[in-house]
Amino acid sequence: MTGSTNPPPRGTRWDNERARHDWRAVAEKVQANPRQWVHVASDVSNGTAQNVRKGLVAPLRDLGGKIEAVCRHTRLVGTTRFGDLYVKWTPQRKSSRTAPQEDSNER
Repeated sequence: MTGSTNPPPRGTRWDNERARHDWRAVAEKVQANPRQWVHVASDVSNGTAQNVRKGLVAPLRDLGGKIEAVCRHTRLVGTTRFGDLYVKWTPQRKSSRTAPQEDSNER
């Protein structure tokens, strides 16, 4: 037998995944292109798209509005699917309803 028989330390994959994406830059890119699908990264697990959809990525969550994320062109590697990550941000609409105004025709 060659190589190490010990598994990697817990959390290593997640830590590497977090370090791989500059989420602040992604948030700026998405904010610059509202209501459009933006290609964020390649070779990303479906779980990353799920985390974006759930609001677990703070810079994207802090934008407000609606965040959508999908993985396309996926391939199966072991038991995990990897593909291209696309994110779309729809800003929150300003309410068209206004507070009732007082009648200016006072007698």
